[in-house]
Amino acid sequence: MEEILIINERTSFLEGLSKLLEIKFGNVFGIIKRDSKDLKNFNDDTIPKLIIVDEVSNEDTEHFLSDMRKRGSKIVVMSLEANEIHHLDLDLYNGFLIKNMPTSDMIHVIRNILEYNEVYVHPDVGHFFLKKLTSK
Repeated sequence: MEEILIINERTSFLEGLSKLLEIKFGNVFGIIKRDSKDLKNFNDDTIPKLIIVDEVSNEDTEHFLSDMRKRGSKIVVMSLEANEIHHLDLDLYNGFLIKNMPTSDMIHVIRNILEYNEVYVHPDVGHFFLKKLTSK
């Protein structure tokens, strides 16, 4: 069975998102939850189909995500605010989501990334990037 990996340090968000994904995708994907500090112990043979991360807080996480991307994982960053995304290696990600977006939209986006290789940028994030580009 293919897997979806959620990387997050906030237990309540981690539990809530994992339950939602279990309900919507649990019949097709196993759901794995990890704190970014535990990535060193992640099984090298496991290549998740999708990785959802809320922030890249250290080099180990960035290295892990880069390695998984090279091995075929799709990666989505889910942020509380659009302006929290500016320091990331943008080429690494298939999606930029905002945590407070409607759940149905979030599930639709995740499904399209998984099934159709789509790339998604939440409008708030797109607006933030556009403002950064035009201010230079």
